[in-house]
This record gives sequence, C-alpha cells and structure tokens, in this order.
Amino acid sequence: MRPSSSLRYVASLLVFAAAALGSAQTASEPLTLERATQLAIESSKSLRRAVASYAQARGGLREVNAAFLPQISLGAQATQFDRENVVDFGRKMGGPSLPVTIAERWNPAMTATLGLQIDISGAVRSASNQAEFHALAARIEIDRVRNQLAFEVRSAFFDVARAQGQVKVATDQLAAVQKRLDDTRLFEKVGNVPKFDVVSAERDLAEADQGLLAARTSEELAKARLRIQLGLPGDAEVQLDTAALDSAKVGPDGTLESLLDDARRNRPELLELQATVEAAKHGVHYARRSMMPSISAGLSYTYQPNHGAFTLPRTTAATISLSIPLFDGGLARARVEQAQAGRAVAEADLAATAEQVELQVRSAHLNLTQAQARARVADAAMVQAQEAYRLAQLRYSIGVSQASVVSPQLELALATAALTNAANQRTNASIDILLAKAQLDFAVGRFAPKPTENKPQ
Repeated sequence: MRPSSSLRYVASLLVFAAAALGSAQTASEPLTLERATQLAIESSKSLRRAVASYAQARGGLREVNAAFLPQISLGAQATQFDRENVVDFGRKMGGPSLPVTIAERWNPAMTATLGLQIDISGAVRSASNQAEFHALAARIEIDRVRNQLAFEVRSAFFDVARAQGQVKVATDQLAAVQKRLDDTRLFEKVGNVPKFDVVSAERDLAEADQGLLAARTSEELAKARLRIQLGLPGDAEVQLDTAALDSAKVGPDGTLESLLDDARRNRPELLELQATVEAAKHGVHYARRSMMPSISAGLSYTYQPNHGAFTLPRTTAATISLSIPLFDGGLARARVEQAQAGRAVAEADLAATAEQVELQVRSAHLNLTQAQARARVADAAMVQAQEAYRLAQLRYSIGVSQASVVSPQLELALATAALTNAANQRTNASIDILLAKAQLDFAVGRFAPKPTENKPQ
C-alpha cells in the first residue's frame, strides 16, 4: 500500500478526533465493547499524535519528490547608475562626434527561469524512496496505536466486568448470611441454639458487608480507569452491556504456527520496522550523494527594456551543467558510515521485536489454553460448592451437622464461604478467558486495520 492510498482512512480518524475535541462523550446507554473501542479511538491523544506524524511524514515525502519536477521562477531587478555610460566612438577615432549609450542610467530587467534536476546517479530517487518508507512507517504507527488502544480498552472493560461479577457474588453472600442470621435469631428465641451462634452470625454479616463494600470499591476504581481510557467525564455513568461476552465460546482460532504466521504478516510493530529497514537501505545510497556526479538543465528568458547599444532587449538561453566532485573532505564517507550504522540498528530492532512478538503469541496462546482449563475446574468446583451449601443449609434447618464435632452454624458458615470462593473463582476464570483471547488478538495484530502491505510500488 502506498502512503497516498490511505488518505480516506486517515481522514476518518481526524473526524473521530475532531468529534472528541468538540464535545464530551457520555454513556447514557449500556456500553458495549464495540462502542467503548470507538469512544477510545475518538478521544485518544496518542492516536491524534500518530495521525499528525503521518501527515508530517507525507509532507516530507512531497518535499523530496518536488526535486523531480521542473522549477519555475520569475525575477525582477532594477539598477540605477550615477550616470549613463556613453562612449563617443567618433572622437576616439579622430573623427566627428558619435556618442553611443552603452548602459542607461536606469536599467530594469525581468527574468523567467525554468530548471530541472537530472538524477543520473539515483540520489534523488533514493531520497524519495527513503522518505516514502518513512511515511509508510508513520502510517503503520497509526495501526500500532489502534492495536494497542483496542487491547487496553478490552482490558479495562473486562476489569469492570470482573468487578461487577464480584459485586454480585458479594451481594449474594450478604443475602445468604443475612438469612442465616435471621434464622439463628428465631432459633435462639425458642432455645434451639445458644446466643453464641447469633453473635457468630452477626460477625459473619459484618464481614460479608465489608466484603461487599470492598467489591464495590474495586468496581468504582475499575470504572474510573475505564472512563479515563474512553475520555469520559469523571462523573459519567458507566453501565456495561455484557450480553455478547460468552467465554464458553472463546478459544484459539488456529494452530500456534498459523497464529505466528498471522503475527508476522499483521503485527504493526513488525511492519513498521520492516519499512524503517527499507528506508535505511535507501538512506545508505543517498548518503553517497556528495561523491556522485550531477547534471542540471535550465532555460531562461530575460527582458531589458532599457538595453544598451551592445545588449539585446530579449535574451533566451539554454544551459546544461555537469558537476563531478573530486574531493569532499570525507563528508560522503562519514554519511555512509552513519547510514550503515542506522541500517544495522533498524535490522537489530526488527530481529529483537520479531522475537518479542513470537514470545507474546506463544505466551498468549498458552494463557488462553490454561484459562479454559481453569474455567472447567471452576465450573466443577461451583457445582460441588452449591450442592455442599444446599446440604449444609438443609441440615442447619433441622439442627444437625455432618460431623458431630462441628456445629450446624459453623458448617453452614464454612459452606457459605466455600460457595462464595467458588463463585469468585468462576467469575475470574470467565474473565481470564476473555482477557487471554484479547491478549492473543493483540499479539497477532488483529485489532489493527488489515492487512497493511508495507512495500510501496
């Protein structure tokens, strides 16, 4: 893709950015993941900066390409001497007076010039290719920012969903403990349980209330981070629409090798560095420009209304000049050494980033597989904890326990705590699957516009 082919895409990003600057975003309706991503794109300062950098790089490309085009200029000059330059050829030759004006006192001149640089050494072409690859790298930087931004939005979105799930678990726990306290007080009135059981239930209720408060605090902090990510006001209401989030249907969509191949083709960091390496290759040739011959051609037209006797009023001239440098004091060698070093740095960065991307893909793939395994264990533990709680509640209602050394009150309290822990584990496992899938999509580069071809034609 040539940089010029993405103007419509960049224009759409600028529209998003302008919309974000012009008005504050609110979330009056339940916030879907797609809407959250759109809000983040509209308000992202890093994305606006990447778009501006791309526009700057395109301006530099047009500046370099201007060297291929003819240069036309108009000029005017006016000279006034202290007196006319007059020569009397008659008297100089011993004859009658014959004055001739060589130059008028007032001598204006107008010039039109057409110049063209002939790139016989390819230096200008190398500079153009270098600038074009730099512009392409700046264009891919937009994709990198979008890929990173989409992942960060998903992380913040899933953190809020996790916190809301934990609030629900804490609310259910509080309701269960409150019911147990009410039952215990009734049993204590009729003399079935001692006062100690009531005090223990009251303590458990206080702990459950504290747990709910902690869960709600975590939810508010997660929402605050999400608001910052989306560019929303601090007092904006955030309600998530999690209907489309189904971790049971999430899994690796391909083998590890196919995912690695996708990452090599689509990951913006790799494509950007590939463009940088290509730019550095052309930069080495351009660095040799001071030791290469150059040719320029020109055409000029000059009009002098107050021309002298030996000057034409209108003059047209065509010129061609050849310059062959013989010694530049080591300037070209120094430039080449710098360009070659820059190319080596870019190639090293590309190799290091490729290794890092491969590690990220492998790690995300393993994390997703492990998260799915943990979810299966959490589901089984949840079923077991629910059945244990049901039995403990049934035995508590008739005043017996499974073990004679454990009171029904303690058995039910332990079953409630185990059920709460199992519910939290299942909530975490479901969110971990979604987060691991987001990490895998980020590592492969799926959140960037697809695919970006990194070779200009």
